[in-house]
Amino acid sequence: MTLDQIELFKAFAIILGLAVAGYGYVKGHLKQRRAKSKKLLAFFMKKFQNQIFNSGQKSFRQVMQLQVQRVDIMLLTKNIALNKLLQANAPDNGCTEKIATQIEFICSQVLTDKYDLPSIVLEIGQLMTVIYDWFKDDETFKEQYPNFVKVMSTKNVHSMPKTELV
Repeated sequence: MTLDQIELFKAFAIILGLAVAGYGYVKGHLKQRRAKSKKLLAFFMKKFQNQIFNSGQKSFRQVMQLQVQRVDIMLLTKNIALNKLLQANAPDNGCTEKIATQIEFICSQVLTDKYDLPSIVLEIGQLMTVIYDWFKDDETFKEQYPNFVKVMSTKNVHSMPKTELV
């Protein structure tokens, strides 16, 4: 081996080492973002399952499905204006407003890039989509929940895989 070949081999080894280190760093960062996302979702789910709905043994998805069905029934049978659900004395006892507020908080965290949006969307994406679709044209909603609106309109959440509520 000549001196040029040895130098070329060293340069190749250094580049390969940097590539492996970079790959490991990116994978570790993604794993950390996913772990943070799971903790954030666990807090969200526990809060709504126990404190708001007192649902006992029902799963989070069952609880959220019941809430969506309740709102749909109220909207259809009682002719309630959709924006009434975001007010303090809402017909659903403020559940929709509380859920939207928590999703707003989650979206504010997602926008910091410290959390993994696909992991969050996999768990609560259908709920996010339903609430966003209900209120996306409402100016008050856009003002009260700017991070929610920004994530839904810019991060392509509608096309990400989601777990069905039931």
